[in-house]
Amino acid sequence: MNAGVLTERIALKRYIENKTSGYWMDLIPSEAWAEIEPLPDAHYRVRTRYRPDLRNTADLEPAVRMRWNGEEHDVIDVVETQRRHEITLTARRRNVKDINHLAGGVHRSKAWP
Repeated sequence: MNAGVLTERIALKRYIENKTSGYWMDLIPSEAWAEIEPLPDAHYRVRTRYRPDLRNTADLEPAVRMRWNGEEHDVIDVVETQRRHEITLTARRRNVKDINHLAGGVHRSKAWP
């Protein structure tokens, strides 16, 4: 992998479930370098360095998210494209709609597929 093409910074998080609740845990404590290529329908192809915990789609269970440019993306596929050197992720931008209820003073966000 040519490091010169890795011009974007990403952060990856995995959803962890326990008996009573769930939470998002950082996979990469600090951000990692990546090359990001836009695809149709708010999808992205993301090339980054190899990670032993993300080699194929089975490693995405129960869920993995990517944060890039202040936006959350669901990682929907991962392929080890160069053995022990590079992985390629396919990510879909999460659509989040802010809902404000001024009368009740309530603010929440609603996500849809």
